[in-house]
Amino acid sequence: MLTQAAARNPITAIFDSSSTSRYDIYRKPLFVDELLVQPASSGQYTDECHFYLSGGDEKPLILKADSPSERNSWIQKITTASQSYKDKQKHINQQEELLRNSRGQGIGQLIVTVVEATNLPVGDITGKSDPYCVVGLGVQTQKTPVIEKTLNPKWNKTVWEEDQAILVVQLTSLLSLSVCLFLSLQMDFIVRDANQDRLSITIFDRDFFSPSDFLGRAEVLLSDLLKDGKGPWNKWYVLQEVTTGEVHVRLELKFHRGATTTL
Repeated sequence: MLTQAAARNPITAIFDSSSTSRYDIYRKPLFVDELLVQPASSGQYTDECHFYLSGGDEKPLILKADSPSERNSWIQKITTASQSYKDKQKHINQQEELLRNSRGQGIGQLIVTVVEATNLPVGDITGKSDPYCVVGLGVQTQKTPVIEKTLNPKWNKTVWEEDQAILVVQLTSLLSLSVCLFLSLQMDFIVRDANQDRLSITIFDRDFFSPSDFLGRAEVLLSDLLKDGKGPWNKWYVLQEVTTGEVHVRLELKFHRGATTTL
C-alpha cells in the first residue's frame, strides 16, 4: 500500500502495511511482466530500506520500506509476481502453438457467448472487481474484455459508445442517424470428442501490479449438454471454489457432416 511521500523527492514513497490511506499515482502504469526491482545501491538512497522499481521507458521509482526485512519482502513479492506472469504467458504461447498445429481436426464446433455474471466476489479494496472471463476447451483458450468496477459484469450487451463491437447502423430519418453498438463476444472452439471434451469458464479480477485474482470457475461437459437436447442452450452456472457468483453463457454445437456424436 502506497501511503505517504518520503523526504522531498516526489517519486519517493514509503510503504506501511497497516495504513488505510490510498493515493493515486499520476503516471503510466508499470506492467508486471516489465518490472525490474532491485535494492538501492547508489546516489543518496543507499541505506537498507530503499529500493528501485522500474518498467518500460518510465523513470524508476525510488521506494522506501519501514525496515530492511520489509524491503526484502517487497522485492521478493514483486519479483515472484513478475516471474509468475512471464511463466503464465509462456504457457499460453505454448498452448496457442499446440492449437495452431492441431487446427483442421475435430468433429465439430462449439460456439460460446459469455453473456454476464452476477454476485461476483469482491476483488479490490474499493468493494468492486475488474472482471474478465477466460474460456477454454482443451488447449484452446479465449477471453473477454475487462469490465471495470463491477460485481455484475455484462459482456454481451447493447451500448451507446465506441468499443470493440459490431457496428449496427440504423437510418431513422433522412436527417438523423442512430448508431447502436452491440458487444458480440462469440467464441468458437474445435470439438474433438463430444463424450470427453470439457469447457472451462474462469473469471478473474484484473490487477496491474500483481497476478489477476481468482473469482470463480465453472465446468461444462459437452456430453451433459447433449443430454439436454440439441441446443442451442442458455445456461446459468454456479461458480465453484468461491462462496458467491454465477455466470450466464449461450452455447451451440455444430457437428461436421458425417461426424460420430453417439453418447
